[in-house]
Amino acid sequence: LHHMIHTIYEMDQQLHMATTLTSKGGSLGIITYPGTDLSIPAVAGVEIPDPGGSDLMVPILGVEHDRSTGNLIPLAGTMEDANGKGLAPITTGARTIDPVTGEICSVVGAHIDPWTNTIVPHTQSFVETSEGKSNLGM
Repeated sequence: LHHMIHTIYEMDQQLHMATTLTSKGGSLGIITYPGTDLSIPAVAGVEIPDPGGSDLMVPILGVEHDRSTGNLIPLAGTMEDANGKGLAPITTGARTIDPVTGEICSVVGAHIDPWTNTIVPHTQSFVETSEGKSNLGM
């Protein structure tokens, strides 16, 4: 049940992002370029320095509102590589470990974890069938 609620929430967030992109010509809003006071348009896929402080350039996957300041926060950051090779940019389609199922699966977006206040990947769980084909794990 928890997994189904999580999946429905993810789909709602993706629909909201698609609607926003359509209505604003591709810009998600205005963000502050990390490490500066420069304001730039947040465009999905554009790389910025990792707001988390690593030396990696990471793509913007979306934005969320900071409830305390009203500013937009770019959904861009790093995650642990699924093969244990250290930090990797959170990118759509990358492989990572799903925090709900513990399975290796694909990244479909990012969000701010409310408990740690960090950017974490959204994942789509897959279940390997006995035939070796991947099916959505619902």
